[in-house]
Amino acid sequence: MNVSLLDTLRNTNPDDFKAIETAIKMVKKEQYKARKEPSELLIKSVKTNLTELEHQELIKKQCAAGYSKLSSFIRDVINNAVKVKPIVLEPSKTFFSKSSDLTDYIETIAEHIEDGNALNKDETTSTLVVLHGLLREFQTTRHLLVNSFTQEAAYEVAREHLTTEQLLVLLQEKECQYDL
Repeated sequence: MNVSLLDTLRNTNPDDFKAIETAIKMVKKEQYKARKEPSELLIKSVKTNLTELEHQELIKKQCAAGYSKLSSFIRDVINNAVKVKPIVLEPSKTFFSKSSDLTDYIETIAEHIEDGNALNKDETTSTLVVLHGLLREFQTTRHLLVNSFTQEAAYEVAREHLTTEQLLVLLQEKECQYDL
């Protein structure tokens, strides 16, 4: 260490060291960047009591939405940030299995025709059976989609795809149905 520096340290007043330490702390504090902006800090809490059934339903919805923490799930629900995932029903699984088989049949028929082969009577009948099956499965899909929406999913779909005017027309139609 330099001799003149040692002399300076020996001759420094303890109050000067405190001032230097305070100055260093201020510089560090100014250089420190907060992890979150003050407006984004989670400083308020809300407590509510639930029945056992309500709590179980809340946990089911949390898991279905893919959240590991209940607090972040509830916060996102409050802020309408939760993307509702459709419920996969057993009929949906059956539909996808059947429609995959039908797609395979259609691809086989298309390849047969593309290779320049004409369909004989049995192949034409089989093709019509496959097409009728395809039509039936797509109708099933429409029913599944309509029946699988929860209230939350319907709200999200309506919010994303319908205008205010379209919602008002739907509301008026619904009121007319109940006036009968």
